[in-house]
Amino acid sequence: MAPVSTATVKKKKKKTERRRSSQFSRRDFDALDTLLDGAVDLVRRWTAASAGGKQRIFPALEGVDLQAGLASPLPTRGRSAGSLLNEIERTILPYLRDNGHPRFLGYVMSPPSAAGVAADLITSAIDQNLTAWRSAPVATELERLTVDWLRQIAGLPAGSGGLLTSGGSLANLTALATARTQHAPAATLRGGLGQLGDSLMTVYASDQVHLSIPRAVQLLGLGTAALRTLPTDARMRLDPTALEEAIEADRRQGNRPFCIVASAGTAATGAIDPLNRIARVARRHKLWLHVDAAYGGPLRLSPAHRALLSGIGEADSVTLDPHKWLYAPLDVGCVLFRDFEIARQAFASRGDYAAVFETGTRTSFAYFDHGPELSRRFRALKVWMILKYHGTDRIGRRIAEELELARHLGGVLQNRDELELLAPVETSIVCFRYVPVALRRPIPSAKAEATSRGRASHRQTGGFPAATEARLDDLNSTLLRELQREGRVYLSNARVRGRFALRACLINFRTTRADIQAVIEAVVEKGREIAARTDA
Repeated sequence: MAPVSTATVKKKKKKTERRRSSQFSRRDFDALDTLLDGAVDLVRRWTAASAGGKQRIFPALEGVDLQAGLASPLPTRGRSAGSLLNEIERTILPYLRDNGHPRFLGYVMSPPSAAGVAADLITSAIDQNLTAWRSAPVATELERLTVDWLRQIAGLPAGSGGLLTSGGSLANLTALATARTQHAPAATLRGGLGQLGDSLMTVYASDQVHLSIPRAVQLLGLGTAALRTLPTDARMRLDPTALEEAIEADRRQGNRPFCIVASAGTAATGAIDPLNRIARVARRHKLWLHVDAAYGGPLRLSPAHRALLSGIGEADSVTLDPHKWLYAPLDVGCVLFRDFEIARQAFASRGDYAAVFETGTRTSFAYFDHGPELSRRFRALKVWMILKYHGTDRIGRRIAEELELARHLGGVLQNRDELELLAPVETSIVCFRYVPVALRRPIPSAKAEATSRGRASHRQTGGFPAATEARLDDLNSTLLRELQREGRVYLSNARVRGRFALRACLINFRTTRADIQAVIEAVVEKGREIAARTDA
């Protein structure tokens, strides 16, 4: 009998091992190459079309059409890997909103960096759950390192810490929950906010604060009346004098002021509150200072703009969103604490199934002791890869370029008769509107113009009558909706001093001056068309 070769033995062993695995496992693994190769090819072609501005920004379909195109019964039998990829390319990709298009200026949302895209693929494959060190040792350590890098970017002192979240909303909620626990009376911590009687634990923010703050106040059971929304100055920034007066008034009424929320880049106009002055108010009154720098935090990477965030290092907590100006794919936010251990008082809890038996300082660490999530995706890898690949110098230079694009757009708006700048260009958000020639305001005198520039850093030319303002609001809201649906450019909206504004967010590393000009021409063309239509 001829001897059996080693290769034959190995082949038989492999077949035996394959038979022992489940049919589900065999089918799943067999599809891996086809699915990965096909997915990478789809991503490569989608990104090339997006970066080149070669596809619509918004689909030319209504919701009912999309619903009909996707409708299908619950699958009982599987499909081939290749047919699934074909279906994605045919029925999903053409109908997305292209957030990476060079003329997508709608929201404070960047295109994903290639390093972040690759990291998300790796993250999904290794599927780490960052509950505690024992669940994902190296992933936990990498998150702690990455958070410390973000701490340095934000300007908090060494020794501060934090954790990654799904985004700024959860980061803000985590910060306010920690502040509430730190400042609530012992009886309230035990018996709930009802123990406060008729008094309120009050929070202070500007009337431009992000909507996640009033939502957090409500979710934490503080009551909607506990949020004091305060007036802003001509540059849309929180007024520290009004802040201090509100705190003192609440104390006289028997309320319990405990937290100030300052904005480092408001969602509507990009304004940055005077952080140094607000920090002094917080210290005088022994209140928690939270800075929502979800958007503006990375400005510190640009040497020319670092001073805009002077005072942020005095905060007790800071929110920073890498999926905004650090170009990471959704989702990843970050909450930072000057004293990270304080968060344990708000979140630490134990179940037998989650007991930690390790005793070392690092090995006994659990993220669920410092935040609301138990299951947590390995979000740090994409931030780590982006920072490693690009470096903070290159990112800082690109941020400075985007601020320059915003200033360029603001300058153009001030010199176009049919366009009106509605707010100062503080960072990279530009708010404006279309004004038909027939409604154009008279140019103010040189003296009035100089006074206006000194007060608000942009041209202000007095208000229209109420009926005209309402007409402009209607015109510009129609303009926005039609522009979005056409798919050539994409803006969003804001309210600035009660007026409807078109909002351009320059936070897209693919956007150039040519794209800015294309947006301006599209707005003017569409504005003229709507004005002619409504006047007919």
